[in-house]
Amino acid sequence: MKNFQLLTNQQKTVTLKELTGDKGIVIFFYPKAKTGLCSLEVQQYQKHLAVFESLGFNVIGVSQDEANYNNEFCGEFALEYPLISDQNQELIKAFNLSSEVIDLNGEPFEKFERSSFVLNNKLEIIKEFRNVEPTQHVREIIEFIETL
Repeated sequence: MKNFQLLTNQQKTVTLKELTGDKGIVIFFYPKAKTGLCSLEVQQYQKHLAVFESLGFNVIGVSQDEANYNNEFCGEFALEYPLISDQNQELIKAFNLSSEVIDLNGEPFEKFERSSFVLNNKLEIIKEFRNVEPTQHVREIIEFIETL
């Protein structure tokens, strides 16, 4: 995986490598900040953040929301990991996420599949979790990482 330049919810530009833990990183893609299922998902990652970190993995969430909107979303749930704004869909395309256009409050919205990826510290994808259920898959990711 390319060492992408990323924009965090705090308007900081960082590289993917800078966000990676000693052993790797978990990247999860959520469709839209401040929506019901996405709110549940970010809370699950926060709830288990210490476990990921103890296993040597950092966590980041990615959506196509603006950075300031993601920052508000972080604040609502006191998230201690960054949310990445991928408005140009660079990461979304790199991870080959499928999408569908849906109606969101009367406007067309391109909704990308909810998926999570485990990368090692060399930024190589070692496991994909595609089209996941927002709350249950976090435990599956931890179980996978524990086998490494």
